[in-house]
Amino acid sequence: MDERSDTELLLASRAEPVAFVELYRRHAEDVLRYFARRTLDPEAAAELTAETFAEAYASRQINYINNQVAESTIKVDLHEPGAAAAQSPDTVDNPSLGHAWDRAVQGLLNVIAATLIGLGYLIPLLIIAGIVFVIVRLARRRRMPVENV
Repeated sequence: MDERSDTELLLASRAEPVAFVELYRRHAEDVLRYFARRTLDPEAAAELTAETFAEAYASRQINYINNQVAESTIKVDLHEPGAAAAQSPDTVDNPSLGHAWDRAVQGLLNVIAATLIGLGYLIPLLIIAGIVFVIVRLARRRRMPVENV
């Protein structure tokens, strides 16, 4: 059994492909179990496991920067025949920072517009209330007798 870490094995596999066999031995069973739980089909799980490791093996030369390997996530798309297509990342509402700012400014403008519309309904009511207040006040002054001092 090889004592090197997964990262060391992956780096070594560029020069000695046999090092990748140890990675396979360490992780194939877990990957197979994962796919078996997700697909409920042992044959499909075995095929997906093989494809996953084949892709990892093929890309081991590509995915490095300055001889360093970063931890990464393997993205696997499972498609059932006849099922509706999943949304691609382009169709999911996942805005960039610029779009988020645009939406925030648009939201602020909508709040200001709603406030102005609300004032448009409120101002005539305040004018009517002011007129009623002035009429009532004038009526009370006329009823009160003026006292002479």
